[in-house]
Amino acid sequence: RALKEISNINPTKYAWLPELLWASTDFTDTLRDYLKGVVDARFERIRQGRDRTLDDNPPEEFAAMSHRVCYALAVMRIFASNTDIAPELCKDRMASYTWPILAVPTSAKAYWSMKLAAMTFFGTVLQHSKSDEIAFLFNGDRSFVPVFLQMMDERGLLRNVAVKVFARILQDPNAMAFIVQRTERIETVVIKLSACFEELFIHLALDDGLLIQSIRELLMCFSRLAENKWTALSLKEHLPTQIRHVDRYLSQLKRHPQLLEELLALRARLRRR
Repeated sequence: RALKEISNINPTKYAWLPELLWASTDFTDTLRDYLKGVVDARFERIRQGRDRTLDDNPPEEFAAMSHRVCYALAVMRIFASNTDIAPELCKDRMASYTWPILAVPTSAKAYWSMKLAAMTFFGTVLQHSKSDEIAFLFNGDRSFVPVFLQMMDERGLLRNVAVKVFARILQDPNAMAFIVQRTERIETVVIKLSACFEELFIHLALDDGLLIQSIRELLMCFSRLAENKWTALSLKEHLPTQIRHVDRYLSQLKRHPQLLEELLALRARLRRR
C-alpha cells in the first residue's frame, strides 16, 4: 500500500520527495531487492524456459505481484526524473532490472501493465541521463535495442510507447554503435522499423492522434539512421513504400500536410546520399 501511495504522488508538486526517499537507505534497498527478486525468481526463469509462465499462477497471486511491480517501477520513475538522482540510479544499474520483464516473449494481457510500466521507466531514464551513464543499457547480450524492436510487434499503447522510446534510443551514440557493429543488426532494425511504419500508415485514415505521433516518431528514427553511411544504405534498400512512392498516397496525406512535408524531406535526403 505504501508503494501505491508514493507512486501516485506528483514529483513536480512535491519536488523534495524524491531526494528524501532516495536518502532512505532502507527504502531504496527494499525497493531494489524486491524488483531484483521478482525479476530473478520469475521473469528470468520464464524467459529461459525453466519455469511456468506467470499466467499459470493463481489469479490472485499474479494480480498482487503485477500491482506491486508496477508501483515499484512508478517509484523508480520518480527517482529517474530527478536530475540529481538519475546518475546514482544509473550507477546501480537499476534500469537493467526491466530487461527480463520486456524480454519475455508474450503478448498476454496479464503482462501488459508491467511491460508498460517498465518501458515508461526506461524512457524516463533515457530522458534524464547522460550518454556515458547509460552505455551499459546498449552493450552485450542484454542490449535493450532488440528488446524494444520486439516490443513493436505488440498492438495499441504498448507499440506506441515502444516506438517513442526507440526513437530516443537511436539518439544515443552507444545504441547506434551497437547497431552498426554487425550487418545483420542493421538489417534487423531497418526492416522492423519499415514494417512497423507500413502497418501504421495503413490506418492513417482513422486520424488517431497517437497513431500519427508514432508515424512521426518512426520518421525521426529513419532520419537518425540516414545520418550513418551503413544504416542509410540499408534504409534506401528497405524504405517503406509510402515514402519511396509518396506521390501515390497524396490523397491520404491531404489532411496531414506536415507529415507529407516530413516524408518528402526524408526521401530527398536519402536520394542525396
